[in-house]
Amino acid sequence: DWAPDYADLRRKLGIRKKVIEPEREEQANSRIRTWMAFFRGLGLLYDSDGQVRPTEAGEQLRAILAETYVGVDDFAQEVSRSNQLRIARLIGPVLARYQLRSPATSNAYDQDTDIHPLWAILKATRELEGRIHWEEVGRVLTRCLKHADLDAAIEKIRQARARDDYDPNNVDYVEEVLGPRCPDLGDDQQDRIIVWLSRAGFKDTFLELRNRQDGYRYLRTEFLSVLDEVLAEVPEYREFESPDDYYEWIGKAPAAVAELGLS
Repeated sequence: DWAPDYADLRRKLGIRKKVIEPEREEQANSRIRTWMAFFRGLGLLYDSDGQVRPTEAGEQLRAILAETYVGVDDFAQEVSRSNQLRIARLIGPVLARYQLRSPATSNAYDQDTDIHPLWAILKATRELEGRIHWEEVGRVLTRCLKHADLDAAIEKIRQARARDDYDPNNVDYVEEVLGPRCPDLGDDQQDRIIVWLSRAGFKDTFLELRNRQDGYRYLRTEFLSVLDEVLAEVPEYREFESPDDYYEWIGKAPAAVAELGLS
């Protein structure tokens, strides 16, 4: 059930119960809501009629993780490369389907908005030497609301990088060569872009988990072949009658999953 105190949901997600002070309960519930929004945006879970429902991809991802993490408490240390590859093959097409304008956000964007933002971020990163800076995302890619404009956006970043003095970590400099932030969220800007990079990379499946010292986020080289398959075709924008229809569609497991022994 999708209602505080989320006790049944916590149990089914395997979150261990611990006693906390009453004044911190809302903070703990807020974390559940934050993760729900994150998983929903990735096409893994959605809430409908007061209940949390997994998509097909969400069910299969859970099966992979359950197999990988049996008896393991430190998840990140124990993911094997073979299962990471299975996750990449499963999740890549799901990320590509994510639409900026959907039944959940349609009022916020013009009718001709057809960009698939997670696919676009990965496409730009792949074409730009396998790395992307959050300022490049927040000043150029966030202005790109249509697929027809993506190549020009990528080229703008490429031309900026060709300058001998290019420094995306210099705020005044990138303001001049890349233009103003869009939208400009002040001190929250970087955190907002990091969320988008985290989604596009599915944490550290396709993108490294953190920026390097030069400020760039780099592609994971292990799964470039899978990523190239995902990027080979521009995703087709679709209209949906309801949010439920949309979340079911983006969370549909790819046909190739059968070859991975997951069906």
